[in-house]
Amino acid sequence: MKEEMQRLRTIEAQMKAAPDKQVSLTDPDARSMQTRGQGIVGYNVQTAVDPKHHLIVDHEVINTGIDRHQLSTMAKRARESVGA
Repeated sequence: MKEEMQRLRTIEAQMKAAPDKQVSLTDPDARSMQTRGQGIVGYNVQTAVDPKHHLIVDHEVINTGIDRHQLSTMAKRARESVGA
């Protein structure tokens, strides 16, 4: 029990030291994201694909659960990537 309490105190110290006050025990880069009605710890990946060659021309990894606001940003970045 004492070992477990010490482990939890260590995790608590890490959490308090983190800029966003979050710690994922399975993936240090994952963060809690609010999605439609529930939270999930993970990532939201945006990709833009060249339809002619079927290649990814741009991508972005974000920690926002709802990606509706990313469409315009990714469209602009994709155009820049392919020179259109």
